[in-house]
Order: sequence, then C-alpha cells, then structure tokens
Amino acid sequence: MNRGSRAADRPWLPVLAWAGVVLVASVIDPPGSGGGGTAGLLAFDKVFHALGYATLAVLVARAVRPRVLRSGLLVVTGVALFGFGVEVVQWPLPFRTFSLADAAVNGLGAMVGVAVWAGYTWGQKRASR
Repeated sequence: MNRGSRAADRPWLPVLAWAGVVLVASVIDPPGSGGGGTAGLLAFDKVFHALGYATLAVLVARAVRPRVLRSGLLVVTGVALFGFGVEVVQWPLPFRTFSLADAAVNGLGAMVGVAVWAGYTWGQKRASR
C-alpha cells in the first residue's frame, strides 16, 4: 500500500478546517467594524467573501478530485448553499447582518474556485500527455 501524505489520506480535513474558519470569521464581532474600505469598486468585505468561498470551492473540488469536471456544478451549489447558510446564521446576531449581496458574492467565489481547480486539473492532464 502506497502511504501518501496525510493530507491525501484525509482530503476532507482541509475542507472542514477552512469551512470552520469561514464560519467563525462570519459570526464573530469584527474588530473595527465601523466601516469598510474599498478595493476599486468593491467593498473589501466582498473581496474577502469571494476569496474565502473560492478557496473553499477549490478545497471541495480537490477532495472530489476524480469527478471534479462532472461534479463542478454540485461543488458550486454546495459551497454557495453553505455561504447562504452562514448568512442565515448571521441574521439574528446583533453585530452582523443577513445580506443577499454577500450570499451572491459567496456563490460567485465558489464558481471562480471551481473554474480555477478545473483549469488546474486540465493543465495537469495536458502536461502529463
């Protein structure tokens, strides 16, 4: 039996860890939450949402590696639903707000993450030929 790296033996561990980071970051009272800066036309929080959920989507796609191209839509849907669920969790919190815009950016980040992973795996397959 080939003993690969521990991460390869437990592909869902990074997914769970990052999802936990995203959830905790989403429900704590953010320091200096009085106002956000901007990055071009997007508020920084939207950039963080997109990057966080793109990373989560890459990790999920990596965990389902053999079927990434066929299950890309399921990965995007699952990650976007997780993001929507996080927004719902924020609803009753006095220092957080439910935001459809954030939920949409979460879904967009998930799409970007799956596209990045699909491009990476396509490049890997092409290079191995």
